[in-house]
Amino acid sequence: MKNETMLCSDFGKSIKIKLIEKDKTQNWLIEELRTRLPCMYIDCSLLYKIIIGKVSSGKVVDEIHDILKI
Repeated sequence: MKNETMLCSDFGKSIKIKLIEKDKTQNWLIEELRTRLPCMYIDCSLLYKIIIGKVSSGKVVDEIHDILKI
């Protein structure tokens, strides 16, 4: 079985660049999202799916746009 690495989507690259510019981590972003969306379950696997482009819409993506000003 071939081991494939998922690549970042363009939005995922934007997330990573903004986090670097702000000197913040993905865990920081997850905590910000949990604060803004307390009724939703947000973890590193959801953020990973957003970064690789498997999830590209919804409240979490909208909040990432707002938090990181993308």
